Amino acid sequence: MATTFRTNTALGIAIILVALVFSTAVHAWVSVRGVVGPTIALAASPTSAAMWTILALGVSLLIALALARIVNSIVALFTLGCGVGLLAMQSGTVSDFTVSGASILSLGAETLLWAVVVVAASIFVVRFGGPLPDAVPIDRPKRDGIFGWMAFASLATGPLVLLAVWAVAVAPVKGQVLGAAIVGGLLVGLAGRLFAPITPPAILYAAPVLFGAAGHAIAHLLLKGEPLRTAFVNESLARFAYVMPIDYATGALVGVSLGIGMARSFLKPESAHPESTP
Repeated sequence: MATTFRTNTALGIAIILVALVFSTAVHAWVSVRGVVGPTIALAASPTSAAMWTILALGVSLLIALALARIVNSIVALFTLGCGVGLLAMQSGTVSDFTVSGASILSLGAETLLWAVVVVAASIFVVRFGGPLPDAVPIDRPKRDGIFGWMAFASLATGPLVLLAVWAVAVAPVKGQVLGAAIVGGLLVGLAGRLFAPITPPAILYAAPVLFGAAGHAIAHLLLKGEPLRTAFVNESLARFAYVMPIDYATGALVGVSLGIGMARSFLKPESAHPESTP
């Protein structure tokens, strides 16, 4: 009982702290239109937006690392995702993006940058946050280690995020789009963990964001030369373009963490280690 109380208290405090930290970065995302923009690149001062976002990430990573030592790394990454999610909820939507005159390819480029941020954060927390509760000794690190080939093979679950976006994001509203990204991340986390049950899942967090960038590229190709704003108004714009880069980052951190937690319900202790299966 005491351990549960300590865990829940630490989690609640950490979520509040990272939310407060990321709230300080919202003002830096304001665009030249006077509203909070959908991307860092469309902020009135992209340099300032990037600096404030990096600062918020750095402080929140320290909070997440402390929480990882108390609970575990997956819960810590979920908490970090809650902070990023607060900034995502305050940021603009695809509607704001289409009036900027920017190309969808710039969305893909910023999404790739977020993929680097997400995987760097996950590697940092998983490496220094201590072993997971269901961790087992790894006899073959080249296969099952944090940078083993199973870790990179699990990235193949990434297209599940595009399936979720296509199925869930039927309207370009922030709550629905962010929910689609989180559902997609959950599916990736669940499938990736079942595929590589003993591999530390740091690399897996990159999958939804990487394939989110691929989705932006697909949406660009499907335009077939049609102006972006026209496609949006005519509702011919592919749903993959509805999700902003920071939405995919939130979906990865929050959704993959939830999926990994869900996977524990499907994995038996004796079957978690591949050497124990016939």
